[in-house]
Amino acid sequence: MKPFTGVWILLILYFTIQTNGQDPCAISTSQPNTNLQCIKFSSNKFCFVSCKSGFKFSRPATDSYVCNYSTGTWYEGTGSNQATWPDCVPE
Repeated sequence: MKPFTGVWILLILYFTIQTNGQDPCAISTSQPNTNLQCIKFSSNKFCFVSCKSGFKFSRPATDSYVCNYSTGTWYEGTGSNQATWPDCVPE
């Protein structure tokens, strides 16, 4: 594991966010085969998405997604393209 990845994993575990109905970046829990870890940093929510064992993304996905709390808009981890993460489907 790369050191930088290890730091992100520790941050994710420490700062996991519990979302509620008032969160402009609220996340649907309708994807039962998805692993989702999020952290809040400044005015953004950063989420790292993966599929559970035996599942794969239905289309290519980036490693992370970012939501801007002021707009409630999700972007790919680079912040350049609006995005939603794909569903996880059986392999």
